[in-house]
Amino acid sequence: MKFHHHEGKERRYIIVKKRIEDRPHSGGKLFEDLPGYRFNCYVTNLDLPLDQIWNIYNSRADCENRIKELKQDFGLENFCLQDFWATEASFRLIMVAYNLISLFRHFALNERNNATHNTLKSYCFALGAWTATHANKKVLKIALPVKRRPWMDGIFAKIENLPKKLIYS
Repeated sequence: MKFHHHEGKERRYIIVKKRIEDRPHSGGKLFEDLPGYRFNCYVTNLDLPLDQIWNIYNSRADCENRIKELKQDFGLENFCLQDFWATEASFRLIMVAYNLISLFRHFALNERNNATHNTLKSYCFALGAWTATHANKKVLKIALPVKRRPWMDGIFAKIENLPKKLIYS
């Protein structure tokens, strides 16, 4: 790690070497001279310990994908209204919808699922359904292709097994 001057500003170049065997899904640059490793380079003006800098930049690495998803799947860049407060309300509603989808991914899919809203819409939300009565209980009937039914049953099972944090009266 060295400090270099760029246009009068001091910068640190931090190289992170990751063993592919330990982190098979990690991103980074491959070099033929050093097989089995991926490398990332961070350029920063932060004067913090290396692990803190890595955590800061690593946690921000996926933010561009979230912004892209908000624009493409939730219409974030196409909702500007004449009234400021109407625009503010629209923005907040989009963020609530995005957070609900994120919670669904986290709890119902029980994994860090990178499926976008459009993918989830066709797999989970835009499905034909109706209610029926069975054994004096209301039952939701979902029109779903046979090969996707075990996947959907798994989602409902994960939701049923979640701890009951809120009790509704």
